[in-house]
Amino acid sequence: MRGRRFTLEGKIMMICFSGIVTTAGCSTLVFLGSDDILLSVLSGIFTGFIITLFFLHRVMGSVRHTIEALHFGVKSLQDADFSIQLVRKADDEIGDLLTLFNQFTETLLHERKDLFQRELLLDTILQQSPSAIILLNDENRIAFANRAARVQFWEGKKMEGYHLSDISKSLPEPIQQFFSSPGSSFISLKMGQHNETFQVYQKTFLLNMKTNTLIMFSRLTKEFAQQEVQIWKKAIRLMNHELNNSLAPISSLVHSAKLLTQKNEPNPNLIKIFASLEKNIENLTRFLAGYSKFARLPHPMKQEVQWSSFLARLNEIMPFNYPSTSLVSWFDPVQMQQVLVNLIKNAQESGSPAEAINLELHSSGPASLVITVTDQGRGMDADTMRQALLPFFSTKENGTGLGLPLCKEIIEMHGGSLTLKARENGGLRVQIVVPVSP
Repeated sequence: MRGRRFTLEGKIMMICFSGIVTTAGCSTLVFLGSDDILLSVLSGIFTGFIITLFFLHRVMGSVRHTIEALHFGVKSLQDADFSIQLVRKADDEIGDLLTLFNQFTETLLHERKDLFQRELLLDTILQQSPSAIILLNDENRIAFANRAARVQFWEGKKMEGYHLSDISKSLPEPIQQFFSSPGSSFISLKMGQHNETFQVYQKTFLLNMKTNTLIMFSRLTKEFAQQEVQIWKKAIRLMNHELNNSLAPISSLVHSAKLLTQKNEPNPNLIKIFASLEKNIENLTRFLAGYSKFARLPHPMKQEVQWSSFLARLNEIMPFNYPSTSLVSWFDPVQMQQVLVNLIKNAQESGSPAEAINLELHSSGPASLVITVTDQGRGMDADTMRQALLPFFSTKENGTGLGLPLCKEIIEMHGGSLTLKARENGGLRVQIVVPVSP
């Protein structure tokens, strides 16, 4: 730091002292020349006053310029311009004040940049959140709404500035009732062919001495479905274990009894009975193996697959129509083949001719692939379609009710979704959406 010669107070005292010395000196010189005491005193005072005024003007001019610069700097801060920096010319308290001002504005500028970055990060997180988030001000007008809220409640349009009543009057009755009472609860809404479950949360808080309200809608349908599947899997593993423990000794006893009967005089009726028992045990074992496969579905081993060659190999197993494509995506080829074979087999069993079973592929943006399987079979009514993806539900005489649930589980483990929709001219449309990349 530079050494300081004079403070502002020291400069003023030095100017005053210089004025006194000048006055005394001038008075003495005039007195020596004229012997007139009054003239010499007045001349000294006048000269000292002029010199003192000159130097005071110089010093106070610097102070005035500094105050004007500070006034300009404060006005800039008032206009939210934190980049202003003032030039220090004096090495005194005024100069120190300018230095402190510059340090202050520099700190404000850094804080503003950090705050902007944090706000940008927070806005990005809120906009990407799958939960619908709405912030209301003290007049019940929307101050903020993220992308999920705009899509879910206002057809993707901007919501800021609207009154809550403008938005809520077009929403289902359960949501309107929730808006009238703060707290947390669960709401079930019918959306399309399925019921969706939402957790809704409303909280009031003070911000800048004003009451604000935060509202959040989180869709829990997928989480509930996954929890339900896990419960089913646990129950299946338990039943499979107990039944297999019982079937093993029964199968052994039947086989032993059959051998003993053959050693003696064979009884045709007993042989038929034992054969029927073995066949039923075999069928039951196969039946349990199917459930065990659903309960112990492994995690998909994704790899990069060319769809044209994959569909060509699949077409050798089961005939269907598919397009020529150059699309490539990441998935488990064994599990995906199991899904598509099951869907094509269902289409065949529904009475659809092979030439009416079509598989289509198209990209949905840069990150998703849509696979559509359509047929012209019997299709499904509304009640059947609501239950078709539930484990153990089947309309087939010997069905296990695990085909479509297994397909749905595989696709969801790939990070995608599977939906069913009836076609207008008869038949069924199954749509699968999966990520392109791993």
